[in-house]
Amino acid sequence: MLPLALVGFDVPVDRQINFQNPATLVMDGVIDLHHDIMAFLILILAVVTYILFAALYNYRETSHLHREFDGHGATTRHVNHHGLLEVIWTVVPAIILVAIALPSFALLYAMDDVGEPTLTIKVVGHQWY
Repeated sequence: MLPLALVGFDVPVDRQINFQNPATLVMDGVIDLHHDIMAFLILILAVVTYILFAALYNYRETSHLHREFDGHGATTRHVNHHGLLEVIWTVVPAIILVAIALPSFALLYAMDDVGEPTLTIKVVGHQWY
């Protein structure tokens, strides 16, 4: 009989942040996929935060970077269309989605493969029986 101290090994604890230790290769793949997606999310957060603060800094009201003189006073120049930028922010998210989808589909198909079962159980359910 196992000692009682071994019973509590690898059980979830209060305020646990990370996953438990995996018992199967599929769960190991789920953890790896989670870490890969988190890396993408952190990278996207860093880039969007940088762009946000750069835009706030460069286009503030006291900035003289993007002003034109119209004869009466300085007015802010509007940025309307930028073809290359529109292509980039359409293509880059599509590439990121494909980079996330390929390993997730591989993991999904790995989950579907059950191998050779040692026991088969037939369950019959009847509604209103």
